[in-house]
Amino acid sequence: MRLGKKASQYTLVNEVLYKRSFSLPLLRCLNPYEAEYAFREVHEGVCGSHISARTLAHKVLKQGYYWPNMYKDATQFVQRCKKCQFFAHLIYQPTEELTTLIAPWPFAQWGLDLLGPYMKGVGSVTHLIVGVDYFMKWVEARPLSSLTSKKVEDFVFSSIICRYGISNQIVADNGTQFNYSSFRDFYSSYGIKL
Repeated sequence: MRLGKKASQYTLVNEVLYKRSFSLPLLRCLNPYEAEYAFREVHEGVCGSHISARTLAHKVLKQGYYWPNMYKDATQFVQRCKKCQFFAHLIYQPTEELTTLIAPWPFAQWGLDLLGPYMKGVGSVTHLIVGVDYFMKWVEARPLSSLTSKKVEDFVFSSIICRYGISNQIVADNGTQFNYSSFRDFYSSYGIKL
């Protein structure tokens, strides 16, 4: 039964074996020597660009050729190509252990930072305040014309608390805008750890 299904996908035309395809015309079946030649021509021939194994198999397939172990053979062919191995991208970074997530759920912990000064923009804006959620890496930002603790409080209230709820913790550097007593009172009134 299985052999009958597989055999129905193939046909002989003028003593040459072809495979029927859904989206392409008949695909000519190649023997191992012809397959090696097809790979060589597509991979390193006149228009060859030393492509990856998967792309190589797709290009040969689109040229109208087929054999059962096409993808496995393409992987082995690319692994044997000296130029591909010599000029392959190397990873120079040392391996590192996986780090666990610091934030337990989205919008529970935010990082705040001030960026600038930049050239004056519309409304005399020279700085930028940025809040980044530790869990999803979501970014909230607002341009500022002056660096005061009141502006930072307004940003935290309108862009973080009103949009995403009260977070457990906000991490900030020891900038003067984050160290005012009024700013610490603002955090403690919402139960946020600074």
